[in-house]
Parts: sequence; structure tokens; C-alpha cells
Amino acid sequence: MDVLCRRDEDFRSFVHNDWLPLIHLHCQYSYENPSRFSSANNHLIAEYAGLFIASVKWPFKESPKWIRYAQKGLEKEIVLQHSENGINREEAAEYIQFITDFFLLSFVVGKNAGLPFSNAYASRLRQIFDYIFHFLDGKGNFPKYGDEDDGKCFVSELTEHNNNNFQSILASGAILFGDAGWKAKSGGFDRKNELLFGREGKRIFDSLPDVELQESSRFYENEGHFICRKTDGKKEVYFHFDAAPLGYLSI
Repeated sequence: MDVLCRRDEDFRSFVHNDWLPLIHLHCQYSYENPSRFSSANNHLIAEYAGLFIASVKWPFKESPKWIRYAQKGLEKEIVLQHSENGINREEAAEYIQFITDFFLLSFVVGKNAGLPFSNAYASRLRQIFDYIFHFLDGKGNFPKYGDEDDGKCFVSELTEHNNNNFQSILASGAILFGDAGWKAKSGGFDRKNELLFGREGKRIFDSLPDVELQESSRFYENEGHFICRKTDGKKEVYFHFDAAPLGYLSI
């Protein structure tokens, strides 16, 4: 964008006179009108993440205040809205990949900008990745339960063959936390992770050893999720039983 602004007077005028003022208004509205009640779940997370990332990127006069507010909100919500095993309390499978991306993007942006999140945040994020790893079957398919919204935080390439965002998230987790098992189920290093981590991310991903997964059943009794699986070579029998209450807060 900065290169285009230097080259194109019309584009520079659009950015400074139209686009950035609109972004500022979005930030101001998010700060002054946080989602509450039935929307205080994925809506609230998206608002905090958008405000944090925009405030890090653009030096509005309110940016320092907005960064502190949004980062504090993300730190709070990643704990409140997930169990200790990383299971999202809204109980909707599609929303897991959606909101995980908001937490992931904020984590990466904060790290790169010298505004790191806490160890507790990183630990809960790691647990979320681990649950995603276990609840995907051997081919990366996920069990569908709850509200199937299909929302995406962003789409890096419309023609991308691997559009399984759960697998893409596992690739991100493998890079951040060095987990070779997550790499094995990730489907590879995709465009989204190239945008997030660049060449260094690709180097880290490729340096992780290739491992053969030996998966077993996984029972989350407190959360009401029971994943039963039996594997025989490349064949797998997979069963996901969800005994949890659907919804979070007033829903």
C-alpha cells in the first residue's frame, strides 16, 4: 500500500481522505460499542482483534489506548471462551476456525510489533491448536455440530486448492510451537501461512521432522466431547459424540 501511495496520487488521496478515516471510525465504534449479551462471543473477539491489529498498524492518536484495551480484552476472552483443554464454549464447530484465526493473527501481530501476549494467552492458544488436532479425522475432516456459519477471518487465495482452514491453523501452530504432529495433519505450508510468517516460517515448517501419526481416542469428560477412533494403516473409524450444551452465555 505504501508503495502504491508513493506512485499514484489518486490512490494516495483515496487512502488518506477516505479509507483511513473510515478505518478510524470503525475503530472508534468498536471501542465505544463492544458487543454484549448474546453477541459477546465471536462478535466480541472479532472486535477486539480488529481494533488491536488496526491500532498497531496505523498510528491514530487513540492507538496506544485502543491497543491496551483490545489486548486486555483478547487476553480475557481467550480464557473465558475456552476450557482448559482449548474447547470453545460456544459449541459450534465452524466457529472454532473462525475465532482461532482472530486470536492467532493478533498473537502474530503483537509478537512482530513488540507487543507480546502473556504466557497464559500463548498456553491457551496452544491448547486450542491441540484440540483442533484431535478433533480432525485422519484426512483433516471435522465433525459438524452447532451453528455452521462458515465464516472466515480472511481468504488468502480464492483458487487455493487446500481451503481447509483447520489444517491451515495446524500449520500455523506447528510453526509457532514446533509441533511435528500438527505439521503432519496440516496439509502443508499454504499461502495464508506464507503471508503470516514469510520465508522464515517456511524454513521452520520444513525443518520439523516428518512423523507418522499414531492417534487414539480422546475423551474430554468435563466439556462433554468424546472422540473415538480406531486406525488400521490408512483406514480409520472415527466417531465424535457431543454431549455438551450448545451455545454460550444467553444463547
